[in-house]
This record gives sequence, structure tokens and C-alpha cells, in this order.
Amino acid sequence: MAPLQWDGLKEHTADFRRWWTMLMEVQTRKEGREHINLTVDILWQIWKARNAAEFDGKDTHPMEVIRKAIKDWEEYHQSQQIQHQLSISETETVQDEEERMGEDDYLLNISVEVGQHVEGQNMGIGVAAQNNWNQKCEAWILNERSTGSAVQDNLLAIKLALYKLKVKGWQHIKIRTPCIQVLNIIRYQTFSNLKLATHLEDIKDLCSMFRKCSFDRLPGDRDRLSAKLSRLAILLL
Repeated sequence: MAPLQWDGLKEHTADFRRWWTMLMEVQTRKEGREHINLTVDILWQIWKARNAAEFDGKDTHPMEVIRKAIKDWEEYHQSQQIQHQLSISETETVQDEEERMGEDDYLLNISVEVGQHVEGQNMGIGVAAQNNWNQKCEAWILNERSTGSAVQDNLLAIKLALYKLKVKGWQHIKIRTPCIQVLNIIRYQTFSNLKLATHLEDIKDLCSMFRKCSFDRLPGDRDRLSAKLSRLAILLL
């Protein structure tokens, strides 16, 4: 009659204590706890039906007892599922917020600038890193031959800077460039020749090696440390 099978327990029905002890052993099985919970609900409804008959003279059909037990169990099970989902959602929200806060704490703004664009000559690259509180962390100069193209030179400088940053083990970075055309090319993956496409593909591959890598524009200010370093790199390297 009940929607459960108490396999192996039928021979213990004459001894409720023994029957209950054997029932508790099923909790280690798949869906064993659900089996026990529904059994408890059925026993509770039987007890209530017995009291109604004993004290109120009210008889309850056995199927009605089972239906009430199943209804109570389903309502409880649904409420537990909703509570579990809410708990997961709240936990994920807190974790996401903590992760975002952690990333902001570790985020480094990397300014990358090129000193000149004279084909065949050293273009001079200045790189400066600072945190979100505008505190300078590190700075260095790099050298590479200029292609004569401001766009290609800046893409190459960014690529070299990414190599350097990866070697240093930094994971949360924002690359900042003064060249708006380069920024748009990276953001929208638009290019006009094969050389640009090669640089973009390399930059994309390098970015995937960081936990967070984004791009932004540097304001026009020649007194920035990265701008000074790029000019100095022309002379020193």
C-alpha cells in the first residue's frame, strides 16, 4: 500500500525495535535517507490516525493515511530543495563578490609607451606598473627595432610587456596604451593586414595566460613615468 519496499525487513515486523534498527541501516544506501524520512512520515500519520480513532472515534482509511504522509514528505522535500538552492545562490554571490574584491586588490595598471617610430631604429619602450591606489610598483625599459608604424610598434611593445609580466608571475593586469587606434584594434579585433593579425593573435594567446587581462587608454601626458622611460630607452639601449 505504501510507495516503499522494506526489503529484508518483513520478517522483523513483529518486533518494532528490531525492525527500526534494521531500517536505520539503509541510510548508507542511495536515497536511503529519503526512504527513512518517508517511513517516519508514514509512521507519524499512522500514530495520528490511531489517536483519532482511540480518542475521537474517527476512522481513517489506510490509503488516506498514506496520502497524507506522502503529501507532507513532498512538501518538506520541496522546501529543502528551495532552501538548498537559495543557500547555493547566496554562497556563490558572496564568493563572486569576494573574488571581485580580491581581484581589485591585486589588479595592476600597466602603462606601455613607445618613444619613437623611425623604421630600423630603436623605438624605446617604457613600462610602468602601479596598483589601484596609484602606488608605483615597478618600472623597466625595453628595446626593439621600430617598424615605422605607430600601430605596429605599440602592438609589439604590448606583446613584449605581456611576456615580461608573465615571467614575473603577475595574474591581474590592465594594459594601458596612449594609442586609441591600437586599443580599438585589440578590443574589436579589427585589422587591415597580416602583420597586425599576427600581433593580435599573439596578444590574445598571452592574455589567456593571466587570470584577468584587460585594456584601457592612457591620457595624453608626457610627464608619465612610462613616457619618460620610453624616451630614456632610446638613448640607453
